[in-house]
Amino acid sequence: MQNVPYKHILLISKTGHAPAHSFARNIQQWLTKHGLSSRLCAANELSQDVFAPKPDLAIVLGGDGTMLSVGRRLCNHQLPILGIKFGRVGFLTLASPEDWEEKLCACLEGRIPLQKRLAITWSLKRHDQIVGCGCAINDVVISHGALARLVCVDITINAEAMGLLRCDGIIFASPMGSSGYTASAGGPILFSSTEAYVFTPICPFLRSVSPMVLPPTSCFHVRIEKGSTEAFLTVDGQEGRGLLPGDLITITANPKALVLFGNEEVFFERLRTRGLVLERTYVQQGQLLEP
Repeated sequence: MQNVPYKHILLISKTGHAPAHSFARNIQQWLTKHGLSSRLCAANELSQDVFAPKPDLAIVLGGDGTMLSVGRRLCNHQLPILGIKFGRVGFLTLASPEDWEEKLCACLEGRIPLQKRLAITWSLKRHDQIVGCGCAINDVVISHGALARLVCVDITINAEAMGLLRCDGIIFASPMGSSGYTASAGGPILFSSTEAYVFTPICPFLRSVSPMVLPPTSCFHVRIEKGSTEAFLTVDGQEGRGLLPGDLITITANPKALVLFGNEEVFFERLRTRGLVLERTYVQQGQLLEP
């Protein structure tokens, strides 16, 4: 394969998934046959070593869970990612085991555009020290623990006080994550290329605060108040940590943190596959018909 901008490919397979790993080896042989170098690892083996030398493209074989975990580690590296579906949903993947060669060729030859996507950034300060930080591809959630009691938080936005909020929790979602938990909690669904993020309270007491869409420059400070129930911070539904009264969580966004192959034309079709928009139907002589 001549004159392609991608010469060194990083292959990442779903952790503990033998079919995905075996399939990745087949792709690796295909890449070698076409004069491209590659490196293969499982998602849980992904480390800074894979960036020496830096790859030009990453191929991820897995479902949305694998795409999320890999995406967090590749945030801000500006490394294009092609997802091949080896999972149940595949909302974040572009190709499947049936059409991977066609899609990969199109990506390598520049026939499929690159899309830069916003990610949520977060940090946790405890006793005036940063004890955790990172990014989220879909969402960051602050929520109560096992007991169904309200979390009490004090919120400021861009140094302007919103005030105390009592609720089951709060969701901060990226455009890609807006079709997930936050949509179920009554938040809006954003077009995936929108440079904004969503703040959605979960069952706020007396419905005191509505969901909001904010520009990526908006900065939230959320302080866990005394008397609040047991609380947790969860990132993409995969990473979590306990919160204590006095903890301060800072939330903002990075508009171009992730680079994916794909196009916007399939956005609503993907929403349909998750039941988030109505299926196409037709009416004939007063009778509702399936397409």
